[in-house]
Amino acid sequence: MGSRYEIIIFWSKEDKAFIAEVSELPGCMADGQTYQEALSNAEQIIQEWIETAEALGRAIPEPRGRLAYAWKWVTFLCQGDDRDSLGEPAGTGPPWTRKSPVPAACW
Repeated sequence: MGSRYEIIIFWSKEDKAFIAEVSELPGCMADGQTYQEALSNAEQIIQEWIETAEALGRAIPEPRGRLAYAWKWVTFLCQGDDRDSLGEPAGTGPPWTRKSPVPAACW
């Protein structure tokens, strides 16, 4: 099928399955016993999500993918990291300890 939407797949210890999330389509998730099964199920669910949205007359978001989101963060942070607006002093702590997502490329 080859969807253009970003699919994030991770292992869920609690569910004992691979979980596939499609964050660009609210509530669009699938699972599988293998990575490939979760991916295949996600691609099917994406198609069903779109068909349902069309039938209900709802807007279907254009796929933006991970790079679009990553570029937005890099642009924001590298042009002027205003940590005060986030309630944190500028440049405090390593990126992985901060409250908001920060690409390591800027630090």
